[in-house]
Amino acid sequence: MDEQMLLAESGAELVSHPAVGIRVTLADGSTRAIRIPPAIARRLFEHFSCDEIHEIASAIAHRVENPVDGPICRKPSK
Repeated sequence: MDEQMLLAESGAELVSHPAVGIRVTLADGSTRAIRIPPAIARRLFEHFSCDEIHEIASAIAHRVENPVDGPICRKPSK
């Protein structure tokens, strides 16, 4: 991943519009790419693996599709 990032950053035509995307699968089976600002993505990649970042994004997408009313501190339903 780091090698690919360095290669991409070395080409001026490739860095004119930096973007990072994470693909998630929604409950209906469709997939979406979630665009993340490069500065935030860089911070994520410094601390998490690709699989962990995908898991985080998928969990957020799931909760957006299935919001929970009420206090956050209660036990989640399965």
